[in-house]
Amino acid sequence: MIVGVGIHRAADPGFQGRTLPMASNAGMRSIRMEVHWSDVEKSKGAYTFPASIDQTVRLARELGLEPLMILDYGNPSYDDGRKPVSPEAVQGYARYAEALVRHFGDKIRYYEIWNEWDNGLGGTEPGRVDDYAALVKAAYPAIKKIRPDSIVLVGGVTEKGLNNGWYERLAQLGALRYADGLSVHPYGYHESPVCAPEHAIGWLDSLESVLSARFDIRLPVYVTEVGWPTNQGKFGVTESMQAEMLRRFFALAADRPYIKGIWWYDLVDDANNPADKEANFGLLHFSDLSAKPAWQEIANLQSLRARAHGNASIQPDRGTPDPAATDRGCAF
Repeated sequence: MIVGVGIHRAADPGFQGRTLPMASNAGMRSIRMEVHWSDVEKSKGAYTFPASIDQTVRLARELGLEPLMILDYGNPSYDDGRKPVSPEAVQGYARYAEALVRHFGDKIRYYEIWNEWDNGLGGTEPGRVDDYAALVKAAYPAIKKIRPDSIVLVGGVTEKGLNNGWYERLAQLGALRYADGLSVHPYGYHESPVCAPEHAIGWLDSLESVLSARFDIRLPVYVTEVGWPTNQGKFGVTESMQAEMLRRFFALAADRPYIKGIWWYDLVDDANNPADKEANFGLLHFSDLSAKPAWQEIANLQSLRARAHGNASIQPDRGTPDPAATDRGCAF
Protein backbone atom coordinates (compact mmCIF):
# COMPACT_ATOMS: atom_id res chain seq x y z
CA MET A 1 0.00 0.00 0.00
CA ILE A 2 1.45 3.31 -1.12
CA VAL A 3 1.65 5.90 1.66
CA GLY A 4 1.62 9.36 0.15
CA VAL A 5 0.63 12.94 0.82
CA GLY A 6 -0.90 15.79 -1.13
CA ILE A 7 1.18 18.90 -1.67
CA HIS A 8 0.40 22.46 -2.68
CA ARG A 9 2.74 25.14 -4.06
CA ALA A 10 4.28 22.61 -6.48
CA ALA A 11 5.73 25.50 -8.50
CA ASP A 12 7.74 26.74 -5.50
CA PRO A 13 10.93 24.62 -5.50
CA GLY A 14 12.35 26.53 -2.54
CA PHE A 15 9.40 25.58 -0.37
CA GLN A 16 9.45 22.01 -1.69
CA GLY A 17 13.17 21.84 -0.97
CA ARG A 18 12.30 22.30 2.71
CA THR A 19 9.19 20.12 2.96
CA LEU A 20 9.72 17.16 0.62
CA PRO A 21 12.81 15.89 2.48
CA MET A 22 10.68 15.91 5.63
CA ALA A 23 8.02 13.81 3.91
CA SER A 24 10.60 11.34 2.65
CA ASN A 25 12.28 11.05 6.04
CA ALA A 26 8.90 10.34 7.65
CA GLY A 27 8.50 7.29 5.43
CA MET A 28 6.18 8.62 2.73
CA ARG A 29 6.69 7.24 -0.75
CA SER A 30 4.59 9.45 -2.99
CA ILE A 31 3.32 13.00 -3.47
CA ARG A 32 0.11 14.05 -5.17
CA MET A 33 0.49 17.24 -7.19
CA GLU A 34 -0.98 19.05 -10.19
CA VAL A 35 -0.06 21.12 -13.23
CA HIS A 36 -3.10 23.09 -14.31
CA TRP A 37 -4.16 22.83 -17.94
CA SER A 38 -4.35 26.63 -18.15
CA ASP A 39 -0.70 26.92 -17.08
CA VAL A 40 0.47 24.46 -19.74
CA GLU A 41 -1.58 25.54 -22.77
CA LYS A 42 -1.77 29.34 -22.70
CA SER A 43 -2.56 29.47 -26.40
CA LYS A 44 -4.26 26.71 -28.34
CA GLY A 45 -1.92 23.93 -29.38
CA ALA A 46 1.19 25.41 -27.70
CA TYR A 47 2.38 23.60 -24.58
CA THR A 48 4.97 24.93 -22.15
CA PHE A 49 5.96 23.55 -18.77
CA PRO A 50 7.25 25.73 -15.92
CA ALA A 51 10.84 24.87 -15.01
CA SER A 52 9.83 25.07 -11.35
CA ILE A 53 7.48 22.09 -11.78
CA ASP A 54 10.26 20.08 -13.38
CA GLN A 55 12.47 20.92 -10.39
CA THR A 56 9.84 19.69 -7.94
CA VAL A 57 9.36 16.42 -9.85
CA ARG A 58 13.12 15.90 -10.04
CA LEU A 59 13.56 16.57 -6.30
CA ALA A 60 10.72 14.22 -5.42
CA ARG A 61 12.22 11.38 -7.41
CA GLU A 62 15.66 11.96 -5.89
CA LEU A 63 14.03 11.62 -2.47
CA GLY A 64 12.24 8.40 -3.38
CA LEU A 65 8.85 10.12 -3.66
CA GLU A 66 6.87 8.94 -6.69
CA PRO A 67 4.66 11.71 -8.10
CA LEU A 68 0.96 11.21 -8.70
CA MET A 69 -0.05 13.91 -11.20
CA ILE A 70 -3.58 15.30 -11.38
CA LEU A 71 -4.73 16.50 -14.79
CA ASP A 72 -7.15 19.21 -13.86
CA TYR A 73 -9.19 22.34 -14.21
CA GLY A 74 -10.43 24.36 -17.06
CA ASN A 75 -8.69 26.34 -19.79
CA PRO A 76 -10.02 29.73 -21.01
CA SER A 77 -9.39 28.62 -24.59
CA TYR A 78 -12.03 25.89 -24.26
CA ASP A 79 -15.62 26.23 -23.04
CA ASP A 80 -14.73 29.60 -21.49
CA GLY A 81 -12.64 27.93 -18.79
CA ARG A 82 -15.49 25.81 -17.49
CA LYS A 83 -15.32 22.04 -17.22
CA PRO A 84 -14.53 20.62 -20.68
CA VAL A 85 -17.77 19.12 -21.99
CA SER A 86 -17.99 20.18 -25.64
CA PRO A 87 -16.34 17.82 -28.14
CA GLU A 88 -13.69 20.44 -28.89
CA ALA A 89 -12.87 20.96 -25.22
CA VAL A 90 -12.78 17.23 -24.47
CA GLN A 91 -10.31 16.69 -27.29
CA GLY A 92 -8.33 19.70 -26.11
CA TYR A 93 -8.07 18.15 -22.66
CA ALA A 94 -6.95 14.84 -24.16
CA ARG A 95 -4.20 16.66 -26.10
CA TYR A 96 -3.11 18.44 -22.89
CA ALA A 97 -2.92 15.05 -21.15
CA GLU A 98 -0.89 13.64 -24.01
CA ALA A 99 1.50 16.62 -24.00
CA LEU A 100 2.00 16.38 -20.25
CA VAL A 101 2.72 12.65 -20.30
CA ARG A 102 5.09 13.10 -23.22
CA HIS A 103 6.90 15.88 -21.35
CA PHE A 104 7.46 13.92 -18.14
CA GLY A 105 8.18 10.59 -19.84
CA ASP A 106 9.40 7.96 -17.40
CA LYS A 107 9.50 10.45 -14.50
CA ILE A 108 5.79 10.04 -13.74
CA ARG A 109 3.80 6.82 -13.85
CA TYR A 110 0.63 7.68 -11.90
CA TYR A 111 -2.01 10.02 -13.34
CA GLU A 112 -5.44 11.05 -12.11
CA ILE A 113 -8.11 12.34 -14.48
CA TRP A 114 -9.44 15.56 -12.91
CA ASN A 115 -10.03 16.35 -9.26
CA GLU A 116 -13.54 16.20 -7.79
CA TRP A 117 -15.58 16.76 -10.95
CA ASP A 118 -18.67 16.67 -8.73
CA ASN A 119 -17.50 19.87 -6.98
CA GLY A 120 -16.91 23.42 -8.18
CA LEU A 121 -13.13 23.38 -7.78
CA GLY A 122 -10.99 25.34 -10.25
CA GLY A 123 -13.55 28.10 -10.58
CA THR A 124 -16.06 25.80 -12.28
CA GLU A 125 -19.54 24.52 -11.57
CA PRO A 126 -20.18 20.98 -10.27
CA GLY A 127 -20.20 18.61 -13.22
CA ARG A 128 -22.31 15.70 -14.45
CA VAL A 129 -21.01 12.16 -14.23
CA ASP A 130 -21.94 11.50 -17.89
CA ASP A 131 -19.68 14.37 -19.01
CA TYR A 132 -16.87 13.06 -16.84
CA ALA A 133 -17.24 9.64 -18.43
CA ALA A 134 -16.78 11.20 -21.87
CA LEU A 135 -13.62 12.96 -20.64
CA VAL A 136 -12.21 9.69 -19.30
CA LYS A 137 -12.86 7.88 -22.57
CA ALA A 138 -10.89 10.55 -24.45
CA ALA A 139 -8.02 11.08 -22.00
CA TYR A 140 -7.22 7.48 -21.07
CA PRO A 141 -6.12 6.33 -24.55
CA ALA A 142 -4.20 9.58 -25.03
CA ILE A 143 -2.16 8.85 -21.90
CA LYS A 144 -1.69 5.16 -22.68
CA LYS A 145 -0.51 5.93 -26.20
CA ILE A 146 2.51 7.74 -24.76
CA ARG A 147 3.11 5.60 -21.67
CA PRO A 148 1.43 2.19 -21.87
CA ASP A 149 2.66 1.21 -18.39
CA SER A 150 1.12 4.25 -16.71
CA ILE A 151 -1.45 3.83 -13.93
CA VAL A 152 -4.44 6.01 -14.75
CA LEU A 153 -6.88 6.64 -11.91
CA VAL A 154 -10.51 7.53 -12.53
CA GLY A 155 -13.25 8.88 -10.28
CA GLY A 156 -11.73 11.37 -7.87
CA VAL A 157 -14.94 12.37 -6.09
CA THR A 158 -15.79 12.88 -2.45
CA GLU A 159 -18.13 10.90 -0.26
CA LYS A 160 -21.04 12.81 -1.83
CA GLY A 161 -20.46 11.24 -5.23
CA LEU A 162 -19.36 7.99 -3.63
CA ASN A 163 -22.70 7.62 -1.86
CA ASN A 164 -24.82 8.86 -4.78
CA GLY A 165 -23.95 6.24 -7.36
CA TRP A 166 -21.12 8.07 -9.15
CA TYR A 167 -19.00 4.98 -9.73
CA GLU A 168 -21.97 2.79 -10.56
CA ARG A 169 -22.96 5.26 -13.29
CA LEU A 170 -19.39 5.26 -14.63
CA ALA A 171 -19.64 1.47 -14.81
CA GLN A 172 -22.97 1.65 -16.65
CA LEU A 173 -21.44 4.06 -19.19
CA GLY A 174 -18.45 1.78 -19.78
CA ALA A 175 -16.01 4.40 -18.48
CA LEU A 176 -14.37 2.05 -15.99
CA ARG A 177 -12.98 0.05 -18.87
CA TYR A 178 -10.76 3.12 -19.27
CA ALA A 179 -9.25 2.93 -15.79
CA ASP A 180 -6.38 1.15 -14.07
CA GLY A 181 -7.71 2.04 -10.64
CA LEU A 182 -10.38 4.03 -8.83
CA SER A 183 -9.47 7.29 -7.15
CA VAL A 184 -11.72 8.01 -4.18
CA HIS A 185 -11.92 10.82 -1.59
CA PRO A 186 -13.85 9.32 1.36
CA TYR A 187 -13.78 12.33 3.64
CA GLY A 188 -15.28 11.54 7.03
CA TYR A 189 -14.67 14.78 8.89
CA HIS A 190 -18.37 15.66 8.81
CA GLU A 191 -19.07 12.44 10.76
CA SER A 192 -18.66 12.07 14.50
CA PRO A 193 -15.03 11.15 15.26
CA VAL A 194 -16.33 8.24 17.30
CA CYS A 195 -16.86 6.19 14.14
CA ALA A 196 -15.67 8.39 11.27
CA PRO A 197 -12.76 6.20 10.01
CA GLU A 198 -14.92 3.09 10.21
CA HIS A 199 -17.66 4.80 8.20
CA ALA A 200 -15.18 5.97 5.57
CA ILE A 201 -13.79 2.47 5.16
CA GLY A 202 -17.32 1.11 5.08
CA TRP A 203 -18.08 3.31 2.06
CA LEU A 204 -15.08 1.79 0.27
CA ASP A 205 -16.09 -1.75 1.20
CA SER A 206 -19.55 -1.06 -0.20
CA LEU A 207 -18.11 0.38 -3.41
CA GLU A 208 -15.90 -2.64 -3.97
CA SER A 209 -18.78 -5.03 -3.26
CA VAL A 210 -21.29 -3.27 -5.53
CA LEU A 211 -18.94 -2.97 -8.50
CA SER A 212 -17.95 -6.61 -8.17
CA ALA A 213 -21.46 -8.00 -7.69
CA ARG A 214 -23.37 -5.84 -10.16
CA PHE A 215 -20.79 -5.16 -12.86
CA ASP A 216 -18.09 -7.81 -12.41
CA ILE A 217 -15.57 -4.96 -12.03
CA ARG A 218 -12.62 -5.45 -9.69
CA LEU A 219 -10.40 -2.41 -9.85
CA PRO A 220 -7.91 -1.48 -7.13
CA VAL A 221 -8.85 1.53 -5.02
CA TYR A 222 -6.51 4.46 -4.45
CA VAL A 223 -7.59 6.87 -1.73
CA THR A 224 -6.06 9.96 -3.32
CA GLU A 225 -7.45 12.29 -0.66
CA VAL A 226 -8.57 11.78 2.92
CA GLY A 227 -7.99 13.90 5.99
CA TRP A 228 -9.37 15.70 9.03
CA PRO A 229 -8.96 19.47 9.55
CA THR A 230 -7.73 20.95 12.82
CA ASN A 231 -9.54 24.28 12.49
CA GLN A 232 -11.45 25.88 15.31
CA GLY A 233 -15.16 25.62 14.65
CA LYS A 234 -17.40 23.49 12.46
CA PHE A 235 -15.89 20.15 11.36
CA GLY A 236 -12.60 20.85 13.12
CA VAL A 237 -10.97 18.30 15.41
CA THR A 238 -8.13 18.66 17.88
CA GLU A 239 -4.64 17.85 16.68
CA SER A 240 -4.56 14.74 18.85
CA MET A 241 -7.88 13.62 17.36
CA GLN A 242 -6.52 14.17 13.85
CA ALA A 243 -3.70 11.81 14.75
CA GLU A 244 -6.17 9.20 15.99
CA MET A 245 -8.25 9.50 12.80
CA LEU A 246 -5.14 8.92 10.71
CA ARG A 247 -4.02 5.93 12.74
CA ARG A 248 -7.42 4.24 12.66
CA PHE A 249 -8.03 4.89 8.96
CA PHE A 250 -4.65 3.53 7.89
CA ALA A 251 -4.97 0.50 10.17
CA LEU A 252 -8.33 -0.42 8.66
CA ALA A 253 -7.08 0.17 5.12
CA ALA A 254 -4.00 -2.01 5.64
CA ASP A 255 -6.27 -5.03 6.15
CA ARG A 256 -7.98 -4.49 2.79
CA PRO A 257 -5.93 -5.79 -0.12
CA TYR A 258 -8.03 -3.90 -2.67
CA ILE A 259 -6.79 -0.57 -1.26
CA LYS A 260 -3.47 0.06 -2.98
CA GLY A 261 -2.60 3.55 -1.81
CA ILE A 262 -3.53 6.44 0.48
CA TRP A 263 -2.49 10.07 -0.01
CA TRP A 264 -3.21 12.03 3.14
CA TYR A 265 -4.57 15.54 2.60
CA ASP A 266 -2.31 17.30 3.05
CA LEU A 267 1.33 17.95 3.95
CA VAL A 268 1.30 21.57 5.17
CA ASP A 269 -1.49 23.87 6.34
CA ASP A 270 -2.34 26.42 3.67
CA ALA A 271 -2.50 29.49 5.92
CA ASN A 272 -2.15 30.64 9.49
CA ASN A 273 -5.89 31.03 10.00
CA PRO A 274 -7.31 28.84 12.78
CA ALA A 275 -10.91 29.50 11.72
CA ASP A 276 -10.51 28.36 8.11
CA LYS A 277 -11.32 24.68 7.64
CA GLU A 278 -9.67 24.42 4.23
CA ALA A 279 -6.41 25.88 5.54
CA ASN A 280 -5.94 23.38 8.36
CA PHE A 281 -5.75 19.88 6.91
CA GLY A 282 -1.95 19.74 7.08
CA LEU A 283 0.34 17.45 9.01
CA LEU A 284 2.67 20.43 9.47
CA HIS A 285 1.84 23.93 10.70
CA PHE A 286 1.93 26.75 8.16
CA SER A 287 3.92 29.21 10.27
CA ASP A 288 7.03 27.20 11.08
CA LEU A 289 6.54 23.71 9.60
CA SER A 290 6.39 22.25 13.09
CA ALA A 291 4.73 18.84 13.30
CA LYS A 292 1.25 18.05 14.49
CA PRO A 293 0.81 14.77 16.40
CA ALA A 294 -0.45 13.09 13.21
CA TRP A 295 3.06 13.45 11.79
CA GLN A 296 4.35 10.84 14.23
CA GLU A 297 1.52 8.52 13.23
CA ILE A 298 2.73 8.76 9.62
CA ALA A 299 6.21 7.81 10.76
CA ASN A 300 4.74 4.86 12.68
CA LEU A 301 3.20 3.49 9.49
CA GLN A 302 6.48 1.77 8.66
CA SER A 303 5.50 -1.04 11.02
CA LEU A 304 1.94 -1.07 9.71
CA ARG A 305 3.17 -1.56 6.15
CA ALA A 306 5.39 -4.41 7.32
CA ARG A 307 2.38 -5.98 9.00
CA ALA A 308 0.21 -5.68 5.88
CA HIS A 309 2.84 -7.04 3.47
CA GLY A 310 4.80 -9.44 5.63
CA ASN A 311 2.10 -11.44 7.39
CA ALA A 312 0.21 -13.62 4.94
CA SER A 313 -2.22 -14.68 7.66
CA ILE A 314 -3.74 -11.22 7.87
CA GLN A 315 -6.91 -11.15 5.80
CA PRO A 316 -9.83 -8.73 5.87
CA ASP A 317 -12.73 -10.04 7.92
CA ARG A 318 -15.48 -7.51 7.42
CA GLY A 319 -17.96 -9.53 9.40
CA THR A 320 -15.86 -9.16 12.56
CA PRO A 321 -14.93 -5.55 13.31
CA ASP A 322 -12.06 -4.98 15.68
CA PRO A 323 -13.04 -4.98 19.36
CA ALA A 324 -12.34 -1.28 19.84
CA ALA A 325 -14.68 -0.39 16.99
CA THR A 326 -17.34 -2.68 18.42
CA ASP A 327 -17.01 -1.01 21.81
CA ARG A 328 -17.61 2.35 20.13
CA GLY A 329 -20.71 1.04 18.42
CA CYS A 330 -19.21 1.48 14.95
CA ALA A 331 -20.56 -0.56 12.04
CA PHE A 332 -18.46 -1.37 8.98
